[in-house]
Amino acid sequence: MNRRQFLGASAKLLGAVALLPLGCAESTTGNPQPLPSYVAGEEDYVWDNLGNLYEIVSEEHVIRRLAPNGTVMWEIGGLEDRAGDLNYPLEMLVGPNGLLYVVDHGNGEIDVFDSNGEHQFSIGAMGTGDNEFSYARDAAFDDLGNLYVSDSLNHRVQVFSAQGSPLPDIGLFGVDEGQLNCPASMAVDSRQDIHIVDAGNARVAVFSSAGEYLMSYGSYGTDPGQFIRPRDIVIDANDFSYVADSVGQSISVFDANGQFVTRYAVQLSDGTPAHPLHLSFRTVHALYVHAMPGYAA
Repeated sequence: MNRRQFLGASAKLLGAVALLPLGCAESTTGNPQPLPSYVAGEEDYVWDNLGNLYEIVSEEHVIRRLAPNGTVMWEIGGLEDRAGDLNYPLEMLVGPNGLLYVVDHGNGEIDVFDSNGEHQFSIGAMGTGDNEFSYARDAAFDDLGNLYVSDSLNHRVQVFSAQGSPLPDIGLFGVDEGQLNCPASMAVDSRQDIHIVDAGNARVAVFSSAGEYLMSYGSYGTDPGQFIRPRDIVIDANDFSYVADSVGQSISVFDANGQFVTRYAVQLSDGTPAHPLHLSFRTVHALYVHAMPGYAA
């Protein structure tokens, strides 16, 4: 199945899923329920808040804006040495100002573009000091416009204003509560608390917007509520957290209090078991999983 065929098939399936009582709906008992299903594919797709579709092609060092039929509207990046070029981009999200923020993993910076793909400015640089990144992997905004960046090999989450002004970091290296070991991803809940995938410690650590440690959930293992290698997280409108376990080939769901709810085995559309790498919401009702083919358990 080529990209255009996949887009058509996934659009139909996502449209059907959106008609079900999913993330923003309530069950017949009046209690919010997590999303019961997802769409998985080998393409790394993300959507902005207007429903526009983008494809992150890390190996080609580009991000493409796609039309609904799958044709390329514009492309940014390319492995060059010019402002706005990219080196293995891993994430793209829309800021409160409508600009596109790209985690430029290979260059150790956040590159910012307008909606037409024109480069505006960059945040950070490669390194270990203040406002520098070593293995930047993910980013998230809170409702105040603060930008959080997972600085994995510096074992911290760096915080900036949307304009790139530095704010106090979150986390120190370690295994104890409130410490981080290779943070991989983060998401912000409705309370503006930051849920950080603490990959090296196989858990999710939760901090307040002021950087105060609140709690953690998950642990290392294969039992329900445990991870082998957590990699990515998203949070829905009812504060259910979805944590992708890349090695465990699954997505674990937790409620707003960090209590385990359910776990999904990840499969591609042909039933092949898959390793989930990146999670994104097509709408508040529909979850898309970027995954690579795995192996049968």
